Amino acid sequence: SADVALSREEWAALPQECIQEWRLTAHVMPPVLQIEPVGSTLDFRSDTVQKLKFTNLHSGSVAFKITLTAPHAYTARPGAGTLGRGDRQDVQFLRKASCAAGQSCKFRIQAVPVELTDGMLRSREQWAALPQESIQERELITLLEEPKGEKEAQEEQRAQGAREKEEEAKDPEEAEPKKAKKARKAGEAESPGTASASMLEEEWTDIKRNHVLLSARFDHGENELRVPNVAKKLKDLGSPVFIVDAGVGSHFGPMTMEGLLSAFAMVAFVSCTPAYGEKTASKYCTYFELKYANEKDLPILCVQLGDKFPPSTGERNGTAQNSFVLTQDLVRIDGRSMNDDDLAQRLHAAILKVAPVDSS
Repeated sequence: SADVALSREEWAALPQECIQEWRLTAHVMPPVLQIEPVGSTLDFRSDTVQKLKFTNLHSGSVAFKITLTAPHAYTARPGAGTLGRGDRQDVQFLRKASCAAGQSCKFRIQAVPVELTDGMLRSREQWAALPQESIQERELITLLEEPKGEKEAQEEQRAQGAREKEEEAKDPEEAEPKKAKKARKAGEAESPGTASASMLEEEWTDIKRNHVLLSARFDHGENELRVPNVAKKLKDLGSPVFIVDAGVGSHFGPMTMEGLLSAFAMVAFVSCTPAYGEKTASKYCTYFELKYANEKDLPILCVQLGDKFPPSTGERNGTAQNSFVLTQDLVRIDGRSMNDDDLAQRLHAAILKVAPVDSS
């Protein structure tokens, strides 16, 4: 009878050619995130910046985050985000200037379907609360340059010395400040009671990059009122922004340094009059704020306030840096005809995309 189960002995007695067999596999969730180029490798031997494109393949929203084993040497931006159905996101993977040759790093990408009201999974606790079987992971393959041997390092040092002598022969006046700077650095290295800013930053391992610096030029006009007003609206929305009060006088410098040191991103309010990024006599002008953000690989979000972008500053250094750093592929919001409420909303959404996942 078909309703009677066979015993083990009865199964063993059946001719094997009469038995049909099916192999059932566990259900595997289809991929929710496509990474392009397919099968791509992060090749840091040829370029310090690698770019990939993420595409949401799911029927709903997908949250993603990127974790690194060597965040002091590499970074990814945005490091986390949420994509709506069919949305695409360009992601940059960068090797920092402080990264030593051959420094390894593993990049792990996690993606999960979500239903969110705030638009993004931000904290480690939120990710930990998700069912582990719903999280998809992928580890990227990285190619790194080999550390230089002693002989190669000596040859590079000799070549650098030859280049410096050649520059000195071409323009002695230009070479003199470089020699003085080199001597000053050597003196700082030998002096036991002196430490450079970069050395101090490496020693202060407890520094948290926990806010967004708002960088702007104030002209006692529209910007002077508008930027603080947008900052207040951003704080009301929950964005952790930092703005230096232009009226604090002697405290302006320390506040600027504090704002830069703890920033995970910078919003540049790019005006033409006065020109954003102009190298002025002040050590804390927007030229040095932009220089710091670029050298530290901080995400830069631009708000265009003038008709020309990037603006010319009327002097060589600022104009060159603006042209180099304020490129067309940066996040740029046209604030010329936008009211402060809409501008704050757009900036808040952009900040969420570059905000680091809470690691506390």
